[in-house]
Amino acid sequence: MAKTQKSKIYEYCIENVTTQEIFEMQCRMLQQNLLDLQKEELIESDDGSLTQFFSYRGMEIMVLYDADLQEIYVQSKIDIEEYIVQP
Repeated sequence: MAKTQKSKIYEYCIENVTTQEIFEMQCRMLQQNLLDLQKEELIESDDGSLTQFFSYRGMEIMVLYDADLQEIYVQSKIDIEEYIVQP
C-alpha cells in the first residue's frame, strides 16, 4: 500500500491484487469503523470502474476501484490508514 499526503488530503493506493470484492471490503471496513460515516453516491463507469463517495463529519471520503489498472484508491481529509484493507 502506498500512502501520500497532498495539502491535508490523504491518499492510499492498494495495488496488484485488487478486485471488486476488495473494493466492497474496503467500503465495509470504513462503514464499520467510522461511526458518523454516511454512504453517498456510487458511480459506475463504462469500463466497470466504481467510485463510492462517503460523508464523514462534513468531509468527503472517496473510494475508487480502477478496473483497468486493478487498483483501489482511497482519498480522505483525515488519516484513515488503520482502516485500509491489506489484501
